[in-house]
Amino acid sequence: MLNIHSRIRHAKLLKAGFNLSEIEFFGLLDKPEQEISNYISTRFFRSVVLPRLNSKQMQILSDKLVTQYFLSSLGLPMSKLIGVWHDSLGMTTDGRPMQTISQFADAIDEVLSDAQELDLFIKPRAGRLSRNAFSITARKSANTVEIIRQDKQVQTLEQFARALPNDDFSHFESVDQGWLVQERVCQHPALAKLNNSSLNTFRIVTYLAPSSELQKDGKAVELDFSFLRVGRSGQPTDGWNESGGLAIDVDIQNGRLKHGRFSTAHGGKTVDTHPDSEICFLDMKIPFWEEAIREYPKLCV
Repeated sequence: MLNIHSRIRHAKLLKAGFNLSEIEFFGLLDKPEQEISNYISTRFFRSVVLPRLNSKQMQILSDKLVTQYFLSSLGLPMSKLIGVWHDSLGMTTDGRPMQTISQFADAIDEVLSDAQELDLFIKPRAGRLSRNAFSITARKSANTVEIIRQDKQVQTLEQFARALPNDDFSHFESVDQGWLVQERVCQHPALAKLNNSSLNTFRIVTYLAPSSELQKDGKAVELDFSFLRVGRSGQPTDGWNESGGLAIDVDIQNGRLKHGRFSTAHGGKTVDTHPDSEICFLDMKIPFWEEAIREYPKLCV
């Protein structure tokens, strides 16, 4: 039970905009006043900071189809896009309609070619937070295409497509309707061994330094921090809140992993070992970290 001093501090933190999860996750009740000033609440970040930092980028990158073409235009390697599945707006990458099950099957069949199976990733064009994303395997079966879901359930392509949620574009109240159909990325073995059911991804957070600081090509891109997200066994994504994945801090000076932590929705525990693969990742060297550091300024528009 909180004493009177802690209750007063708790009330001040809530008034400052921190929610209960943030107070618990960051241990704000036990931190000195000066240190608390180093933190900002999610509410303040989303309502004040983010719109000023990334307003234009957010409008562009909330559409995953636009993101695909934008990043490709910068010369960055991207997963192969087969097309967008939608019953009235669907289209393959070469402009053919992908609006009926037959057209959907033909598009997949072309990519399958002589192969018997193809790993695919399907996600809402305007989705977020790892919701409604599917890692599947397509395979030829007689004159049709079958879908093997991650839980090994086998469906016809029509059964799978008809079962997709109808609100695939509702997260941003956007008209970016449809589902991106991509070939699944084969990740580096060092990351796959942590958890191979999800594509484990890095977040490299940057900012543009003030004009008074050292500039490069007119803009000083500074690396602030980075972390690796790793999914849980059987989950198709590395989502932190939605899927219960890990967020692992990265030492940006040498590209080595530090401690990992779950979100408060999944206990908030700090760990050095993945709970499913039981692999200790502490001090693990990230493959191609130096190359990633050289590439990230291209994305800072």
